[in-house]
Amino acid sequence: MGRDVPSQEISATKGDGIDELLELVHLVGQMVEPTSDSEKNEAIVIEAKRDERAGVLVTLLVRHGSLHKKDFLFSDRILGSVKSMVDEYGKQIVEAGASTPVVVSGFSELPERGAMISISSKKPQAQDLIKTRTDAENDESLQFPIFLGAEVSYNEEEDSDVVLLLKSDVQGSLPAMVRMLGRYDWQALRVKIVLGGVGVITENDISMARISHAIVIGFKVNISRKIEEFAERSGVILHLIDVIYDLDEIVEKIVRKLAPLPESEFEEIGTAEIKKLFHSEPISSDSYSTRSIIGGSVLSGEFRNTAKANLIRKNKKVGLVSIESLQSDRKDAVLVIEGSMYGAEVYSSTNIKEGDTLSLFMPVTQS
Repeated sequence: MGRDVPSQEISATKGDGIDELLELVHLVGQMVEPTSDSEKNEAIVIEAKRDERAGVLVTLLVRHGSLHKKDFLFSDRILGSVKSMVDEYGKQIVEAGASTPVVVSGFSELPERGAMISISSKKPQAQDLIKTRTDAENDESLQFPIFLGAEVSYNEEEDSDVVLLLKSDVQGSLPAMVRMLGRYDWQALRVKIVLGGVGVITENDISMARISHAIVIGFKVNISRKIEEFAERSGVILHLIDVIYDLDEIVEKIVRKLAPLPESEFEEIGTAEIKKLFHSEPISSDSYSTRSIIGGSVLSGEFRNTAKANLIRKNKKVGLVSIESLQSDRKDAVLVIEGSMYGAEVYSSTNIKEGDTLSLFMPVTQS
Protein backbone atom coordinates (compact mmCIF):
# COMPACT_ATOMS: atom_id res chain seq x y z
CA MET A 1 0.00 0.00 0.00
CA GLY A 2 3.04 2.22 0.18
CA ARG A 3 4.68 4.34 2.90
CA ASP A 4 4.71 2.39 6.21
CA VAL A 5 2.14 -0.23 5.25
CA PRO A 6 3.57 -3.19 3.29
CA SER A 7 1.30 -5.51 1.31
CA GLN A 8 1.41 -9.10 0.12
CA GLU A 9 -0.96 -10.83 -2.28
CA ILE A 10 -2.30 -14.17 -1.01
CA SER A 11 -4.84 -16.80 -2.05
CA ALA A 12 -6.82 -18.49 0.69
CA THR A 13 -8.01 -21.22 -1.70
CA LYS A 14 -4.62 -22.02 -3.26
CA GLY A 15 -2.39 -21.13 -0.33
CA ASP A 16 -0.29 -18.81 -2.48
CA GLY A 17 1.68 -16.08 -0.73
CA ILE A 18 1.24 -17.40 2.84
CA ASP A 19 4.95 -18.08 3.44
CA GLU A 20 5.82 -14.65 2.04
CA LEU A 21 3.20 -13.03 4.30
CA LEU A 22 4.64 -14.72 7.41
CA GLU A 23 8.15 -13.57 6.46
CA LEU A 24 6.83 -10.05 5.98
CA VAL A 25 5.15 -10.06 9.38
CA HIS A 26 8.37 -11.30 10.97
CA LEU A 27 10.39 -8.62 9.15
CA VAL A 28 8.04 -5.82 10.21
CA GLY A 29 8.18 -7.10 13.78
CA GLN A 30 11.97 -6.84 13.76
CA MET A 31 11.96 -3.36 12.22
CA VAL A 32 9.20 -1.83 14.34
CA GLU A 33 10.29 -3.57 17.55
CA PRO A 34 6.85 -3.48 19.20
CA THR A 35 6.87 -3.34 22.98
CA SER A 36 4.37 -4.03 25.73
CA ASP A 37 3.89 -2.39 29.10
CA SER A 38 5.33 -4.87 31.59
CA GLU A 39 3.75 -2.97 34.47
CA LYS A 40 0.26 -3.49 33.05
CA ASN A 41 -1.09 -7.05 32.80
CA GLU A 42 -3.89 -7.10 30.27
CA ALA A 43 -5.45 -9.37 27.63
CA ILE A 44 -8.17 -9.04 25.00
CA VAL A 45 -10.95 -11.56 24.37
CA ILE A 46 -10.76 -13.02 20.86
CA GLU A 47 -13.58 -15.56 21.27
CA ALA A 48 -15.62 -17.24 24.00
CA LYS A 49 -17.74 -20.37 24.04
CA ARG A 50 -19.33 -22.78 26.48
CA ASP A 51 -18.19 -26.41 26.38
CA GLU A 52 -20.32 -29.18 27.89
CA ARG A 53 -17.36 -30.71 29.73
CA ALA A 54 -14.84 -27.91 30.21
CA GLY A 55 -17.31 -25.09 30.91
CA VAL A 56 -16.47 -21.60 29.64
CA LEU A 57 -13.46 -21.54 27.29
CA VAL A 58 -12.03 -18.17 26.32
CA THR A 59 -9.41 -17.41 23.68
CA LEU A 60 -7.27 -14.52 24.92
CA LEU A 61 -4.44 -12.55 23.37
CA VAL A 62 -2.08 -11.19 26.00
CA ARG A 63 -1.50 -7.50 25.18
CA HIS A 64 0.68 -6.33 28.06
CA GLY A 65 2.64 -8.09 30.76
CA SER A 66 2.04 -11.80 31.23
CA LEU A 67 -0.62 -14.32 32.23
CA HIS A 68 -0.01 -17.17 34.68
CA LYS A 69 -1.97 -20.16 35.86
CA LYS A 70 -4.15 -19.22 38.89
CA ASP A 71 -4.07 -15.49 38.00
CA PHE A 72 -7.34 -13.61 38.61
CA LEU A 73 -9.19 -12.22 35.59
CA PHE A 74 -11.49 -9.21 35.90
CA SER A 75 -13.10 -6.29 34.10
CA ASP A 76 -15.71 -4.40 36.16
CA ARG A 77 -15.96 -7.53 38.39
CA ILE A 78 -14.06 -10.74 39.06
CA LEU A 79 -14.65 -13.09 36.11
CA GLY A 80 -12.67 -16.06 37.39
CA SER A 81 -9.16 -17.39 37.71
CA VAL A 82 -7.00 -19.33 35.27
CA LYS A 83 -7.53 -23.05 35.87
CA SER A 84 -5.83 -24.24 32.68
CA MET A 85 -4.08 -22.57 29.77
CA VAL A 86 -3.39 -24.03 26.32
CA ASP A 87 -1.25 -22.48 23.58
CA GLU A 88 -1.96 -22.45 19.83
CA TYR A 89 -0.51 -25.95 19.50
CA GLY A 90 -2.82 -27.44 22.13
CA LYS A 91 -0.01 -27.74 24.68
CA GLN A 92 -0.68 -27.03 28.37
CA ILE A 93 1.37 -24.05 29.59
CA VAL A 94 1.66 -22.17 32.90
CA GLU A 95 2.77 -18.77 31.57
CA ALA A 96 2.02 -16.65 28.48
CA GLY A 97 3.82 -13.45 27.55
CA ALA A 98 2.74 -10.47 25.47
CA SER A 99 1.30 -11.23 22.01
CA THR A 100 0.69 -14.86 22.97
CA PRO A 101 -2.72 -16.37 22.10
CA VAL A 102 -4.06 -18.85 24.66
CA VAL A 103 -7.27 -20.74 25.41
CA VAL A 104 -8.14 -20.36 29.08
CA SER A 105 -10.63 -22.15 31.34
CA GLY A 106 -11.82 -20.86 34.70
CA PHE A 107 -14.15 -18.03 33.70
CA SER A 108 -17.40 -17.95 35.69
CA GLU A 109 -19.28 -16.34 32.79
CA LEU A 110 -18.88 -15.60 29.09
CA PRO A 111 -17.04 -12.33 28.42
CA GLU A 112 -17.85 -10.28 25.35
CA ARG A 113 -15.67 -10.61 22.27
CA GLY A 114 -13.24 -7.68 22.21
CA ALA A 115 -13.53 -7.08 25.96
CA MET A 116 -10.37 -5.97 27.76
CA ILE A 117 -9.51 -8.32 30.63
CA SER A 118 -7.20 -7.21 33.43
CA ILE A 119 -4.93 -9.72 35.17
CA SER A 120 -3.83 -9.86 38.79
CA SER A 121 -1.98 -12.50 40.78
CA LYS A 122 -3.87 -11.58 43.97
CA LYS A 123 -7.63 -11.41 44.51
CA PRO A 124 -7.56 -8.44 46.97
CA GLN A 125 -5.48 -6.43 44.50
CA ALA A 126 -8.00 -7.20 41.74
CA GLN A 127 -10.88 -6.08 43.96
CA ASP A 128 -9.09 -2.82 44.78
CA LEU A 129 -8.44 -2.12 41.10
CA ILE A 130 -12.12 -2.70 40.27
CA LYS A 131 -13.22 -0.21 42.93
CA THR A 132 -10.79 2.52 41.86
CA ARG A 133 -11.39 2.33 38.12
CA THR A 134 -12.60 5.60 36.69
CA ASP A 135 -12.23 4.78 33.00
CA ALA A 136 -14.76 1.94 32.85
CA GLU A 137 -15.16 0.55 29.38
CA ASN A 138 -18.42 1.02 27.54
CA ASP A 139 -20.62 -2.01 28.01
CA GLU A 140 -21.54 -3.23 24.52
CA SER A 141 -23.20 -6.43 25.69
CA LEU A 142 -26.64 -7.24 24.33
CA GLN A 143 -29.42 -6.27 26.72
CA PHE A 144 -32.46 -8.53 26.53
CA PRO A 145 -35.29 -8.29 25.70
CA ILE A 146 -34.54 -6.75 22.31
CA PHE A 147 -37.43 -5.37 20.27
CA LEU A 148 -37.57 -5.53 16.48
CA GLY A 149 -40.23 -4.89 13.86
CA ALA A 150 -41.52 -1.94 11.92
CA GLU A 151 -43.89 0.88 12.82
CA VAL A 152 -44.23 -0.21 16.44
CA SER A 153 -43.42 1.59 19.68
CA TYR A 154 -42.56 -0.95 22.37
CA ASN A 155 -42.52 -1.26 26.08
CA GLU A 156 -41.61 -4.44 27.96
CA GLU A 157 -45.20 -5.14 29.02
CA GLU A 158 -46.58 -5.23 25.49
CA ASP A 159 -47.46 -8.53 23.86
CA SER A 160 -45.55 -9.43 20.71
CA ASP A 161 -46.61 -11.19 17.53
CA VAL A 162 -43.29 -13.07 17.35
CA VAL A 163 -41.01 -14.04 20.25
CA LEU A 164 -37.54 -15.43 19.55
CA LEU A 165 -34.96 -17.19 21.73
CA LEU A 166 -31.47 -17.36 20.24
CA LYS A 167 -28.61 -19.79 20.99
CA SER A 168 -25.22 -19.76 19.28
CA ASP A 169 -21.95 -21.66 19.36
CA VAL A 170 -19.82 -18.70 20.44
CA GLN A 171 -20.47 -15.30 22.00
CA GLY A 172 -19.49 -13.37 18.88
CA SER A 173 -22.26 -14.95 16.80
CA LEU A 174 -25.12 -13.49 18.87
CA PRO A 175 -24.70 -9.82 17.83
CA ALA A 176 -24.45 -10.94 14.20
CA MET A 177 -27.74 -12.86 14.50
CA VAL A 178 -29.49 -9.89 16.12
CA ARG A 179 -28.16 -7.48 13.46
CA MET A 180 -29.40 -9.73 10.65
CA LEU A 181 -32.82 -10.18 12.23
CA GLY A 182 -33.08 -6.41 12.65
CA ARG A 183 -32.50 -5.83 8.94
CA TYR A 184 -35.48 -7.88 7.76
CA ASP A 185 -38.86 -6.46 6.80
CA TRP A 186 -41.17 -7.87 9.46
CA GLN A 187 -44.21 -6.21 7.82
CA ALA A 188 -45.35 -4.50 11.04
CA LEU A 189 -45.10 -7.69 13.12
CA ARG A 190 -44.01 -6.94 16.68
CA VAL A 191 -40.88 -9.00 17.34
CA LYS A 192 -39.19 -9.55 20.71
CA ILE A 193 -35.98 -11.46 21.42
CA VAL A 194 -36.31 -12.63 25.01
CA LEU A 195 -32.92 -14.28 25.43
CA GLY A 196 -29.61 -14.90 23.75
CA GLY A 197 -27.21 -17.53 25.00
CA VAL A 198 -24.15 -19.56 24.11
CA GLY A 199 -23.86 -23.34 24.12
CA VAL A 200 -26.12 -26.33 23.63
CA ILE A 201 -29.90 -25.97 23.80
CA THR A 202 -30.99 -27.08 27.26
CA GLU A 203 -34.20 -28.09 28.99
CA ASN A 204 -34.26 -24.66 30.66
CA ASP A 205 -34.18 -22.99 27.21
CA ILE A 206 -37.17 -25.07 26.08
CA SER A 207 -39.06 -24.34 29.31
CA MET A 208 -38.49 -20.61 28.90
CA ALA A 209 -39.55 -20.80 25.24
CA ARG A 210 -42.74 -22.64 26.24
CA ILE A 211 -43.62 -20.04 28.89
CA SER A 212 -42.92 -17.08 26.60
CA HIS A 213 -44.27 -18.82 23.43
CA ALA A 214 -40.92 -18.26 21.76
CA ILE A 215 -39.46 -19.79 18.61
CA VAL A 216 -35.97 -21.18 19.33
CA ILE A 217 -33.25 -20.52 16.74
CA GLY A 218 -29.95 -22.33 17.25
CA PHE A 219 -26.85 -21.39 15.23
CA LYS A 220 -24.17 -24.11 15.07
CA VAL A 221 -25.34 -25.62 18.35
CA ASN A 222 -26.10 -29.19 19.35
CA ILE A 223 -29.30 -30.57 20.82
CA SER A 224 -29.84 -34.01 22.31
CA ARG A 225 -32.67 -36.29 21.25
CA LYS A 226 -34.08 -36.01 24.77
CA ILE A 227 -34.32 -32.21 24.50
CA GLU A 228 -35.82 -32.46 21.00
CA GLU A 229 -38.55 -34.73 22.33
CA PHE A 230 -39.15 -32.37 25.26
CA ALA A 231 -39.52 -29.48 22.82
CA GLU A 232 -41.99 -31.47 20.74
CA ARG A 233 -44.07 -32.33 23.82
CA SER A 234 -43.95 -28.68 24.91
CA GLY A 235 -45.07 -27.39 21.51
CA VAL A 236 -41.87 -25.37 21.07
CA ILE A 237 -40.74 -24.66 17.50
CA LEU A 238 -37.03 -25.31 16.86
CA HIS A 239 -34.91 -24.05 13.97
CA LEU A 240 -31.30 -25.27 13.84
CA ILE A 241 -28.99 -23.65 11.27
CA ASP A 242 -25.30 -23.93 10.38
CA VAL A 243 -25.18 -20.93 8.04
CA ILE A 244 -26.32 -17.57 9.39
CA TYR A 245 -27.93 -16.62 6.08
CA ASP A 246 -30.43 -19.44 6.60
CA LEU A 247 -32.19 -16.92 8.85
CA ASP A 248 -33.68 -15.64 5.56
CA GLU A 249 -35.82 -18.74 5.16
CA ILE A 250 -36.90 -18.76 8.82
CA VAL A 251 -38.00 -15.11 8.75
CA GLU A 252 -39.79 -15.65 5.44
CA LYS A 253 -41.81 -18.51 6.97
CA ILE A 254 -42.73 -16.49 10.04
CA VAL A 255 -43.76 -13.41 8.07
CA ARG A 256 -45.74 -15.45 5.53
CA LYS A 257 -47.73 -17.14 8.29
CA LEU A 258 -48.21 -14.33 10.80
CA ALA A 259 -47.99 -10.97 9.03
CA PRO A 260 -51.37 -9.21 8.80
CA LEU A 261 -52.93 -9.21 5.35
CA PRO A 262 -53.28 -5.85 3.61
CA GLU A 263 -56.80 -4.46 3.96
CA SER A 264 -57.47 -5.06 0.27
CA GLU A 265 -56.89 -8.82 0.72
CA PHE A 266 -59.45 -9.68 3.40
CA GLU A 267 -63.06 -9.01 4.29
CA GLU A 268 -64.25 -8.53 7.88
CA ILE A 269 -67.27 -10.76 8.49
CA GLY A 270 -68.03 -10.42 12.19
CA THR A 271 -66.91 -10.46 15.81
CA ALA A 272 -67.28 -13.11 18.51
CA GLU A 273 -66.71 -13.06 22.26
CA ILE A 274 -64.75 -15.82 23.99
CA LYS A 275 -66.70 -16.57 27.16
CA LYS A 276 -65.17 -19.93 28.07
CA LEU A 277 -61.78 -21.53 27.55
CA PHE A 278 -62.38 -25.27 27.93
CA HIS A 279 -58.94 -26.57 27.01
CA SER A 280 -55.57 -25.26 25.91
CA GLU A 281 -52.33 -27.04 24.98
CA PRO A 282 -49.07 -26.14 23.24
CA ILE A 283 -48.45 -27.32 19.68
CA SER A 284 -45.39 -27.37 17.43
CA SER A 285 -46.09 -25.37 14.28
CA ASP A 286 -44.35 -22.67 12.27
CA SER A 287 -47.55 -20.62 12.40
CA TYR A 288 -49.19 -21.22 15.76
CA SER A 289 -48.16 -22.11 19.30
CA THR A 290 -51.43 -23.12 21.02
CA ARG A 291 -54.46 -25.32 20.36
CA SER A 292 -57.60 -24.34 22.29
CA ILE A 293 -61.24 -25.35 22.68
CA ILE A 294 -63.36 -22.23 23.21
CA GLY A 295 -67.00 -21.24 23.50
CA GLY A 296 -68.92 -17.98 23.38
CA SER A 297 -71.36 -15.89 21.40
CA VAL A 298 -71.33 -14.16 18.02
CA LEU A 299 -71.55 -10.41 18.70
CA SER A 300 -71.95 -9.19 15.13
CA GLY A 301 -72.04 -10.50 11.58
CA GLU A 302 -71.32 -14.22 11.23
CA PHE A 303 -68.81 -16.87 12.28
CA ARG A 304 -67.71 -19.21 9.45
CA ASN A 305 -65.81 -22.45 9.91
CA THR A 306 -63.24 -21.39 7.27
CA ALA A 307 -62.57 -17.97 8.77
CA LYS A 308 -59.45 -16.61 10.38
CA ALA A 309 -59.41 -14.03 13.14
CA ASN A 310 -57.34 -11.43 14.87
CA LEU A 311 -57.28 -12.02 18.63
CA ILE A 312 -58.27 -8.79 20.38
CA ARG A 313 -57.53 -8.10 24.06
CA LYS A 314 -58.29 -4.72 25.66
CA ASN A 315 -58.85 -3.19 22.20
CA LYS A 316 -55.42 -4.34 20.99
CA LYS A 317 -54.47 -7.11 18.58
CA VAL A 318 -52.38 -9.71 20.41
CA GLY A 319 -52.34 -12.65 17.99
CA LEU A 320 -53.67 -14.52 14.97
CA VAL A 321 -56.25 -17.34 15.13
CA SER A 322 -57.13 -20.11 12.68
CA ILE A 323 -60.53 -21.83 12.98
CA GLU A 324 -60.11 -25.61 12.76
CA SER A 325 -63.71 -26.66 13.50
CA LEU A 326 -66.97 -24.96 14.48
CA GLN A 327 -70.07 -26.15 16.35
CA SER A 328 -73.50 -24.79 17.25
CA ASP A 329 -75.94 -26.66 19.55
CA ARG A 330 -73.28 -29.41 19.88
CA LYS A 331 -73.38 -30.10 16.13
CA ASP A 332 -70.83 -29.33 13.45
CA ALA A 333 -71.65 -26.04 11.77
CA VAL A 334 -70.54 -24.17 8.66
CA LEU A 335 -71.98 -20.86 9.86
CA VAL A 336 -73.10 -19.36 13.18
CA ILE A 337 -75.05 -16.10 13.01
CA GLU A 338 -75.18 -13.02 15.22
CA GLY A 339 -76.69 -13.62 18.68
CA SER A 340 -76.02 -17.38 18.63
CA MET A 341 -73.71 -19.43 20.83
CA TYR A 342 -70.78 -21.31 19.32
CA GLY A 343 -68.03 -23.78 20.20
CA ALA A 344 -64.78 -24.02 18.26
CA GLU A 345 -61.40 -25.68 18.06
CA VAL A 346 -58.80 -23.04 17.16
CA TYR A 347 -55.05 -22.65 16.67
CA SER A 348 -53.53 -19.38 17.87
CA SER A 349 -50.16 -17.65 17.83
CA THR A 350 -50.49 -16.74 21.51
CA ASN A 351 -52.45 -17.87 24.56
CA ILE A 352 -56.20 -17.19 24.50
CA LYS A 353 -57.90 -15.76 27.59
CA GLU A 354 -61.57 -15.65 28.58
CA GLY A 355 -62.94 -12.23 27.67
CA ASP A 356 -60.89 -11.93 24.48
CA THR A 357 -62.65 -11.06 21.22
CA LEU A 358 -62.26 -12.63 17.78
CA SER A 359 -62.30 -10.16 14.89
CA LEU A 360 -63.27 -12.57 12.12
CA PHE A 361 -62.25 -12.17 8.49
CA MET A 362 -62.15 -14.10 5.23
CA PRO A 363 -59.33 -13.81 2.64
CA VAL A 364 -60.58 -12.23 -0.58
CA THR A 365 -59.91 -14.26 -3.74
CA GLN A 366 -58.18 -12.03 -6.28
CA SER A 367 -59.68 -12.27 -9.74
